[in-house]
Amino acid sequence: MKARIKKQWYGRQKSVEELHSDCKFWLSEIDFIKDEINFLEHLFGLNYIDFLEAGFEEKVEKLIKKIKEEKNAVNKMYPLIQDHNNILADLMESKSAENNPTYLESHLKLEKLMDLYFEKFKSIKKEIFKVVEEVTKRKEMKKLV
Repeated sequence: MKARIKKQWYGRQKSVEELHSDCKFWLSEIDFIKDEINFLEHLFGLNYIDFLEAGFEEKVEKLIKKIKEEKNAVNKMYPLIQDHNNILADLMESKSAENNPTYLESHLKLEKLMDLYFEKFKSIKKEIFKVVEEVTKRKEMKKLV
């Protein structure tokens, strides 16, 4: 039988297993975001001259700075989530997860932080892909002329 946490979570209770699942999901997403960041850095490196020729130097510099900031943020969040998950494992062993309001509050804060981070990163990716799309269109137009 699953133990239920005596804490409301967006209108319902989360089990210990769901809390653990949240942590696993966040770690998986962060691993994927690390790969995406490497791809985006590579994309900027390969197309930097094209970005400059298209007049996007300032925009690209801002986006590169944002990517570096996100890379730093991800590298800080990963161990934070691992520690959080390890604490949950300890609480599960001592069967005190249900009665630990401090852990539950930290989980809720971490959940909100991760949701905000994922949305922010999506927004940055959209900005990058808009620039790449515009540069690609201009490059194709040049070829036609």
